Amino acid sequence: MLKTALRGSEPVIFLEHKLLYATKGIVRDDAPPVPFGQAATVRAGRDVTLVATGLMVRWALEAAQTLEAQGIWVEVIDPRTVSPIDYDTICASVERTGRAVVVNEATLTCSVASEIAATIGERCFGFLDAPVRRIGSPFVPKPSTPGLEKLAYPSVEGIVATVARMMPGRRVA
Repeated sequence: MLKTALRGSEPVIFLEHKLLYATKGIVRDDAPPVPFGQAATVRAGRDVTLVATGLMVRWALEAAQTLEAQGIWVEVIDPRTVSPIDYDTICASVERTGRAVVVNEATLTCSVASEIAATIGERCFGFLDAPVRRIGSPFVPKPSTPGLEKLAYPSVEGIVATVARMMPGRRVA
């Protein structure tokens, strides 16, 4: 994403997440730039579409793995950019799965998750088998201690529980 921002001719705001600084992985020098406004399907699934931003993509993938062990196949979409947002990719996924959960670590009021959820509701209403769900942080001051921090942000366990509740007739542990 940084390559795309550096090569472009338009002003760009690039935000880094401090909890991703310790992330390890291969960074290819020859990787093509990420096109602005093009979401990535980072995991295929058939039961629920989980749209996640930033750090929440990693947690969504962890949750999807846990849910797969319980027989729920989650498709994870990473919008990668929030302006513009690739609603075509998101809506195509929701039309296939019939269910949508949107997770970001901001509070839900006036958040990217709320905007994505509202647009899914408007554009995909006829395809939905359940209401769109949003997961975000509670509307509280953000603590600086690790113990309280865990309570102030979404969690893998919370994502798993939300998705599991959307699957009627499935017994989930």
